[in-house]
Amino acid sequence: MGQMDVLQIKFLLRMKVSRVTGRNRFLVIYNPTAGRSHERRFWKILKMLEAAGVELTLSQTERAGHATELAQQAARDDEITVVVAAGGDGTLGEVAQGLQGSEKPLGLIPLGTANVFACEIGVGTNPRKIVAALTQGQTTKIWPGLIQGRRFLLMIGCGYDSLAVQALDPVQKRKWGAASYLFAAFRIRHQFKNLAVSVRSNDTVYEGSTVVVSRARKYGGPFTVFPRADLRTRDLQVLVLTKKGLWNGLIYGLALAANRLSSLNSVITFSTGEDVTLSSQPNLNCQRDGDLEMVTPVTISLDKTPLNFMMPK
Repeated sequence: MGQMDVLQIKFLLRMKVSRVTGRNRFLVIYNPTAGRSHERRFWKILKMLEAAGVELTLSQTERAGHATELAQQAARDDEITVVVAAGGDGTLGEVAQGLQGSEKPLGLIPLGTANVFACEIGVGTNPRKIVAALTQGQTTKIWPGLIQGRRFLLMIGCGYDSLAVQALDPVQKRKWGAASYLFAAFRIRHQFKNLAVSVRSNDTVYEGSTVVVSRARKYGGPFTVFPRADLRTRDLQVLVLTKKGLWNGLIYGLALAANRLSSLNSVITFSTGEDVTLSSQPNLNCQRDGDLEMVTPVTISLDKTPLNFMMPK
C-alpha cells in the first residue's frame, strides 16, 4: 500500500488532518511492537498534537533497522520539520542513528517498557508533558555516544544486564513489562558466577563482572546511577561492578532500586572524554539502550556531530 499503510488509514479515520502551508509537519516513526500495550496513550497524544496545530504523517516500522531507514529518508525531506520516534528506547536509538549528520530535530513519544530517555528528560509517560516538549519545548544539542560507529543515547552495558537482555522472553516483556527482565535474569543466574568484563580507559584497565558506559543519569527507568551525567556535555560516564555471582547481583539490584548503586564500595565510577574499550572472557553481547548489540571487544566513543533534540523547557 506504499506510504498510505494500514496505520495511516486508521489515523486518518480517527481525526481530520488538514494540510496548511507553513504548519509544523511531524513525521512520526511508530514501532507497533512497542506501542501495542500503550495504544490508547499513543492516540491521545496524536490528537493533542493535531489540536496544537501540528500536521502529522505516520510511518510504521516493519523490521529491525527500518526506523533508521525511515529517519534517513526524513532527513532529506525539506517539508518535514521534526522527526518523532514513537516506541521504546531501542526505536529512539534507531531513529537517532538515521539522523546522524542531519540537523533535523528529533522528538519522542515514549511507548516502551522502561522509557529511560523519557525519564531522563523529565517527561516520563505524561501525555501533557510529552506534547509540551514537542510543541513548546526547545531544540537542544546533545552528544550521542558511539559503539563501533553506531549511535547510542543512553548506555552500553556488558555483564549482568546484557545477559538478561539476551535471555529476555518477548512475550513476557509485553505481558509483564520491566519485571520480565528479573525473570530473564533468574533464568540465566548460573552464568553470573563466570562474568569477567574489563574496561580500558587512558591506559588504565578496570576489572569486574559488569561495565556500564553511559551518557545519561538514569538507568533502567527512573533510577539515577550517574548523577553527574549531562546529555549536553561531551564525556562518558563509566561504572564497574567489581563483584560477581547471584548474591552480589541481588545486592546490586537492591542498591539500584534505592538509587545507591554508585555509592557501594564494590563499585567503581569515573568520567572520561576519551574512547573506552570493553572486553570479556568469554566474549559477551553488549546491550545498547536496552537492545542486544555487538559482541566484545568493542570500542565506545563520543559522536563528533550533535543531535538536535526536542527538550521540555
